[in-house]
Amino acid sequence: MTKRAHISLIVALGLIVTATGCGKTGLTGLVPAEGVIFADGVPLEGANISFFPSSPEGRQAVGRSNSEGKFVLTTLITNDGAFPDTYQITVTKFSEPTGEGAVIDEGDRIGTARAMRAAGDPKDTMQSLLPPRYSIPAASGLTWTLPKKGDKQIRLEISTIN
Repeated sequence: MTKRAHISLIVALGLIVTATGCGKTGLTGLVPAEGVIFADGVPLEGANISFFPSSPEGRQAVGRSNSEGKFVLTTLITNDGAFPDTYQITVTKFSEPTGEGAVIDEGDRIGTARAMRAAGDPKDTMQSLLPPRYSIPAASGLTWTLPKKGDKQIRLEISTIN
């Protein structure tokens, strides 16, 4: 490798590190954020919860509920919390595909599976189990203000009735 190519490689790597950040150091100010979600008064398991910040410089935080409806928010690193802000919230939950031709893509950010249509079999696609309004931040009716000290008692309640 020539000296010029070596320098170009070092500069390129430096730009990549600068653009992507170095771990958590670029995100100071995250606070604990966790809670529980209920659907019709019952803990909602397997729900994907997304917090969309109201401030333009804010960052989205996401979580997934367990069998007790509990979730912990993640902004960059698993369970690292969220930034103090007022958030609009979405909640989604999908059925598992049941057909033999089901194809699952595990590649999205919070690790939820998305089924893709395979061979035209409707059993090979995931179906939403919640009313569509909960998948739209402005329509969900769910908001939360996360204080500067954080909040470990977030409580979300939704209805499965349209």
